[in-house]
Amino acid sequence: TVMHVGSFEPHAHLIEWGTGPRYTSAGAFRGSVAPQPMLQPAWDAHKRQILEGLGARMWDEITKTIARRAKRAAKA
Repeated sequence: TVMHVGSFEPHAHLIEWGTGPRYTSAGAFRGSVAPQPMLQPAWDAHKRQILEGLGARMWDEITKTIARRAKRAAKA
């Protein structure tokens, strides 16, 4: 099972949290990005349900692993 949290976009964190002022090595100002949070508000609103769901999935995988190992041990 593969789980990905977040965005596959390489610059998504720059939009989520913003950036400070940026300057070139010559000192020219190149701007800054104001934060536009998307994931943090979603996490704050739903973290209890998300954690309960993750816990249930993890427990399912743990019980499956225990059953597999018990089956292998019985064969040996």
